[in-house]
Amino acid sequence: ALIGAGGPLVFSPNGREILRGALRDDPSALMPEAPALYCDREYLLFAAGLLAQADPGAALRIMKKHIAPL
Repeated sequence: ALIGAGGPLVFSPNGREILRGALRDDPSALMPEAPALYCDREYLLFAAGLLAQADPGAALRIMKKHIAPL
C-alpha cells in the first residue's frame, strides 16, 4: 500500500495521478509493482503512528476507518 497525505494530494481532483507519480519505473527499486493507493485526508497518520506505540490495535482501527482509497 502507498498512503499519501498533504494539501496538494488531498485537495486535488487528480490525487490518484499525483500519488502514482511517487511510483518509479525502476526495476531495482524494492517497491510493490501495483500497490493499493490511499489518502490520509484527515492528517491522522502521524497521530496513529504515535498512538501505535501505546495501543497498536486502536491505531489500526483509526487508520482503517479514516484512510480512504484513491
